[in-house]
Formats: sequence, structure tokens, C-alpha cells
Amino acid sequence: MVNAMRSSLLALGVAVVVCAGNAYAAPPPPGTPDPAASSPGSGAPAWLGVLLHKRAGGVVVTRVVRGSPAQAAGILKDDVIVRVGTAPAREPSEVTRIVASAPAGSTLQVQLTRAGKPMTARAVLGARPSGVEVLRRDHVGVALPSLPGIVPMGSAPPSLAALKGKVVLVDFWALWCGPCRATMPHLAELRRSHRAEGLEVLGITPDDPIKVASFVQRLKADYPQWQDPESEAQASLGVGALPTLFLVDRSGIVRDVLVGVPDEAALEAKVTSLLAEPAPVK
Repeated sequence: MVNAMRSSLLALGVAVVVCAGNAYAAPPPPGTPDPAASSPGSGAPAWLGVLLHKRAGGVVVTRVVRGSPAQAAGILKDDVIVRVGTAPAREPSEVTRIVASAPAGSTLQVQLTRAGKPMTARAVLGARPSGVEVLRRDHVGVALPSLPGIVPMGSAPPSLAALKGKVVLVDFWALWCGPCRATMPHLAELRRSHRAEGLEVLGITPDDPIKVASFVQRLKADYPQWQDPESEAQASLGVGALPTLFLVDRSGIVRDVLVGVPDEAALEAKVTSLLAEPAPVK
């Protein structure tokens, strides 16, 4: 699971670190060279913009980032990549390595099958955006999808659909994450201040529900929690850094994605702006 997530997130164009047995990702600090993503003299790291998983006979595309080189080349979800350039694609990590070794602006030939039919796509690789830019490009302006693998804790809502009509802050976090601990009390206070106006905060964590219950009680972070035991929901959205917040409007549309400890005043301003918008017509 960790290695599969590592390869898939790298294919999206984010750098992966492994902590406490789980794979998470974060964009490198500005100006930090990423030797795994660029070749000597290539300039900006290259980017294809797909989420990949291994499958018999090749590597399957499970998501194509909006506005990515892959989308421009006509690569679709469920395509099976069998060869990249002159090399066979047996593992997501091999695709990542080949993309990483090519300079931004170069054209990469991708041989694939679609519904069993052989095809060739030619992708003009772009410069790799930061992790939060990838998330915003992929999710802002579209509905937050149903999340796989989640288990509601306690009285948490059973689904995102149950929160339709509310402004929702979805908080991906983990027990080991220091920035998450710094963020959660503010999210809880934000919820207490604006709940009557229609704000809900929903935490999503891979951690054990008993440990989570004790932790959030100590922290006074008294908002609903979902367990994501296999990190399926996290992986499905391409979340790599913790905390990651999705700000969702009353119609279920993602309006912003924030990575790391947010600026409290700026976040509250965004929330109050969405709360002031009219409720969707039923």
C-alpha cells in the first residue's frame, strides 16, 4: 500500500516522504532541487499529471489531473500504459522515473491500451506544479466526489451527501502530524462560531477510532471524524501532505484547497464569504 501510494503520488508530481508507516507527500520548499524529478540540465522538473496503479499487463491510469499534459494528450482514466518512450511500463515507479528524467517541454510517446485496443498518445510534458497547485487544479470548481473506504466514527454523518446545503471544511490529518495538532483547535473554534450559520467541519484520519476519540477530547477538537483505515479516500483525491483542507460550498463544490497550517484570519474570511452565499435551490 505504501509503495503503491508513493509511486502514484510521484506520478502526479509531488515528492513523497514516509512517516509512521504511512506514505504522505509534500511539495519541496521553493528553490529546493529535486534530483528524483529532473535530469541534469533539464531545468524545471517534468510533469505528466496522472494517478497510477499496477495491473497485470501494464500500469492503469486511475485519475488524470485537469489541465495536465496527460489530459491534453488524450490519456483517459482506465487507460493501461504499456510503454513509455522506448521502455516497458511494468510499475508506476518506472513511469515516474522516465517522466522525471525528461525535460519539461519535451514530447513523450506513451503506448497504451483502451478497452483492449492499442493506442499511442504523445504528451508534451509540462513543468511540475507544487502539490497544492495540483490539488487546486484538479478539484477547485468541481464537486467533491464520494470518498471510498471511509468509516464514520460515533455520530459523524454517514456520507458527504448528508452535508449538502452546508459549507464544509474537510480536514485530512493524522495523530503523528504536528501541524495537524496546531490546526485542529482553530477548526473546532471556527465550527463553534459558525455552526448555526451552516458550517460543518469533518476530520478524516487513518488512525484507530479509540485513539482518535481520546486525542480529540484532549485537544477539544470536537468535530465529526471519519476513519480512512487504508488511506483510500486520501489517495483518491491525491492528498499527499497533512493537514490538507478542502473548503466545500453549500452545493458541494470545492472552492479552495489548503495545505499545511492555514492562516486563521484568511480561512475564516473564506468561510464567512461562503456562508453568506445563498443556499442552493432544492
